[in-house]
Amino acid sequence: MENRDRSEQGAYTKQRLGLEREIRPDKILSERKEKENKPIILVVEDNPDMRSFITSSLEDDYIVLEAPNGVEGVEKAKNTSPTWLSVM
Repeated sequence: MENRDRSEQGAYTKQRLGLEREIRPDKILSERKEKENKPIILVVEDNPDMRSFITSSLEDDYIVLEAPNGVEGVEKAKNTSPTWLSVM
């Protein structure tokens, strides 16, 4: 594993794990959806307590993804294609 910090340019981390294949979150999520046979919900909420409450209320019946703001929510929605999107 290799870690570097470039304070003048912001934090930078590079990790080498010795994996033979590329890890793609969208593929992992798709495999999880097939295995668990649950729809995917993306909860976009800036209040951490409310986001946690909503997530815990839904996680038994859905694969729940979270985003703390609209910018991250849009990126997650683009990368995961959720079945349902909850924006508060």
